[in-house]
Amino acid sequence: MLLPPAPDSLSGRTLRESTEAYDSAQHPFWVDVSGQEITPETTLFMLRRKWRIDSETLTKFRAILEAFTGTHNFWNFTVGREYKEAASKRHIKSIEVEEPAIYGNTEWISVQIHGQSFMLHQIVSPR
Repeated sequence: MLLPPAPDSLSGRTLRESTEAYDSAQHPFWVDVSGQEITPETTLFMLRRKWRIDSETLTKFRAILEAFTGTHNFWNFTVGREYKEAASKRHIKSIEVEEPAIYGNTEWISVQIHGQSFMLHQIVSPR
């Protein structure tokens, strides 16, 4: 998880309750705003522009995405297909994660996924 859920959000409370060792309030992304009186919307905009990924987190992110390369069963994204059907399988040829770049005070990471046999509704294109 690159950015953890807000500590006061439903996801944050659920993670805290289900994982004793995890507290999203202690994540570096949220530490700077602890105790400040600002709206959640302002907090998110401010933090997204200020936050920068460290090399260890970027390495973990790349390793997680690397696990998706190859042929896998995407039945839950394929309408009308069951888990055991071969038609539910898709192949990801490669996933490239570029070095972070800063545009307009916000850090961006380009992720390019090269796959085959995906259907239109399974792919979200920025164009």
